Amino acid sequence: MPKILTVFDFDNVLVQTEPAIHPPFRQGLYNHVCEIHTRHGRQPPTWQEYEAVCKRVHPSHGSSVHGWADECRLLADADKPAWIAEGFRLAGREALPLARKLNGPMPKLVTALLALEGKGHTLAILSHGHAKAYILPMLRHTGLNAVFDPAMVFGIEKVGGHLKSDERPYVAMLNALKPLNYSGYNMVEDKAANLIAAKSLGFTTWLVGDRPAGTSQPQVSHYAATLEGVLQQLLGQPQRAAA
Repeated sequence: MPKILTVFDFDNVLVQTEPAIHPPFRQGLYNHVCEIHTRHGRQPPTWQEYEAVCKRVHPSHGSSVHGWADECRLLADADKPAWIAEGFRLAGREALPLARKLNGPMPKLVTALLALEGKGHTLAILSHGHAKAYILPMLRHTGLNAVFDPAMVFGIEKVGGHLKSDERPYVAMLNALKPLNYSGYNMVEDKAANLIAAKSLGFTTWLVGDRPAGTSQPQVSHYAATLEGVLQQLLGQPQRAAA
């Protein structure tokens, strides 16, 4: 019987990390930005200049890493994906110690996810985090590595450096999982903007968090206040095939 592909975001869905890890993440990116300036004989930005650029480019680019890839004006377009992935690797490495402190072993979540597997779900992670430097170490730390096969963890470096506001990370993940013998597709996220592309590709979308009053979010199929609420619904809900 075909299984259901259920994909989870990582930060603030499977683990609770943001916004606490933002300062060490920004430090890691700052080191990356300074290195490329120095390598090209340019004066690196001061911390104040760096922070001002981050604040300016984040809304338009979706991440400060992507914003700096354009802002530094030192990268050919073909070199940007690798530079972006390295930025997330360095930033994730800086954020990892604090993320570990914020999250301990998660036996109850492991049990719930294993129950979901037992109901015919194949589990995956699609995240803006760097898989090797950040997500996989966190999975081992929390015990969630008992559930998620490393081959099913799609970090930023495995999807061409693209953000989930774009269809390309989803397409890269689905291409890696071919042949797609799934009867349904779920995406579980904490940011509604990251579900627009998923919904357009036929995923049933789940937003973790309080539903905003008076706001229409057609990209969201289902809301749940917590991940536990999502899992409870998935365990009892019949799934449909993606369009």
